Amino acid sequence: MAMMVVTGIVAMAAVLSWAMISISSLQARIDKNTTDTIDLMYQAESGASLGLYYLRYPEMVPSKVRLLTGPYGDPHYPGQTDIQLWSDANALVNIEVTNIGQQRFRIDSTARPLGDGESYKVSVVAATEISYGAPSDAFSVNATFDIPSNMKIFPSVATTQPSQVGGNTASPSAIDHRVNIEPVAGTPSYRQVNLFSSTGQTSGFLNMYGTYYWNGNGPYRAERLILSGWIYELRTLNPAQNPANVWFADSSVTLVGLDNFKGTIVVRGDGTAYQPSSRTLKFIGNNTMTSYDGLPVIVAGNDLVLETVRSSSMPTTSVLINGAVWIGDDIAATGLSTTQGGLTINGALIMGGKSPQVQSSMRSPIEVRYSADNLKSLRLTAPRVVDVSIISWNDAVN
Repeated sequence: MAMMVVTGIVAMAAVLSWAMISISSLQARIDKNTTDTIDLMYQAESGASLGLYYLRYPEMVPSKVRLLTGPYGDPHYPGQTDIQLWSDANALVNIEVTNIGQQRFRIDSTARPLGDGESYKVSVVAATEISYGAPSDAFSVNATFDIPSNMKIFPSVATTQPSQVGGNTASPSAIDHRVNIEPVAGTPSYRQVNLFSSTGQTSGFLNMYGTYYWNGNGPYRAERLILSGWIYELRTLNPAQNPANVWFADSSVTLVGLDNFKGTIVVRGDGTAYQPSSRTLKFIGNNTMTSYDGLPVIVAGNDLVLETVRSSSMPTTSVLINGAVWIGDDIAATGLSTTQGGLTINGALIMGGKSPQVQSSMRSPIEVRYSADNLKSLRLTAPRVVDVSIISWNDAVN
């Protein structure tokens, strides 16, 4: 009897011991799984944070990653695959950034363990705030540029190396002699030059000036220039639909004696490649032009040309522009060779082509004076992200 009691006690002790070992092993496994899940969560959240960081600072995106322009026209960091966030990380992270609306993005960050186990996913929806500031310099170029002796610029030239501008300071009182200007980061390309309102809305790249937003309202409809020959006057017949008097053309345009024009004239590219074209904007006689606040005066897809003709009523060609001018290629002259007349811009001149120049045929004076008053509310420079806000943040184990 005593032996049976002892045997029973030993058996019970063995069972309890096995149970305690099993519980301990199970707890250790639970603790490890919990730790692994927390590690994955941290890495997935870090991946989402990295995606947010690159949305805010696209210039910091690794050189091997190319920015993607989404369906809503927003260039952005597209994400990366198989990222090891730190040297001893126990997972690889995939980041996918999708442009889901205008200045709206979804960031999916998935941490996948190096061994067996479930992955962990974080999904974030964020919005970017974009700035399209007015030009801050009288003149800026998108390529190396030589300023000829007949061109004067007051007071500043945008350059990556301002100290080398004619040997002067960053804001010389005048640049009126031949100097070499280095390319400027951020000078807008043809695709980026669009009609922006104070709300930051755009007409969309597919329309390319067919419609526009202005003064916080719209869309409004620009009018197409379909007139052949010389154009003496441009005044909208429908101010309710085109309140800022915006005109666009798909062919070369010649403006003659356009006196006190107020509005915007666009000679656009082919509408698909968004590149400068062979279409020119030509002036004859005396022309004076001003834009409405928030819009450029001229966007010329190719050359801006001054032509002097044999005419007693128009012996010279002079163009006075109060506002912003964007030229896709050159400033040139045709017709009679003269040093009279010329081009005066009170605002800002932006030459966004690959190799812009003042052609030798242009002997008349060119004067560009920076005027902040003539650039009010203008949104013409290359877009820049100034803030990112989180709309939603969701964690989930896959």
